[in-house]
Amino acid sequence: MSNQYQLTIKDGQVQSEEGHVYVAGPFQIKSGDVTVDCVYRQTNDHRVIYAIIINNEVIDELEHPGYMPEGTTPDAIPADRQFIFSALLHLGIAKGKEWVEFFQSETSPKLSYEISQNAFYELSA
Repeated sequence: MSNQYQLTIKDGQVQSEEGHVYVAGPFQIKSGDVTVDCVYRQTNDHRVIYAIIINNEVIDELEHPGYMPEGTTPDAIPADRQFIFSALLHLGIAKGKEWVEFFQSETSPKLSYEISQNAFYELSA
């Protein structure tokens, strides 16, 4: 299956970006040997969230409108999880002035990760 979207960030810089992401569709973020599945879904109480899943375990549920962890600051996110939120900001899913400033500052961590989203259908010739 081909990709709908593919992005590679190395040391905080875009190396390549192809296609268009459909933000309501599932996608993966990879950094090192960690693969994160991001799934936009409705909860039983009818809220829409992004489920952040590692090894089939939901590690966070991010709610509208900012899709960032509630009640925390960017510098409180463990270093091995920062790539997730940097990726969500890059895609325009996550919002919040404090978060944007953190990841775009001169002293921000220079993260490396890939985002991929499989194509939803294949066009035949």
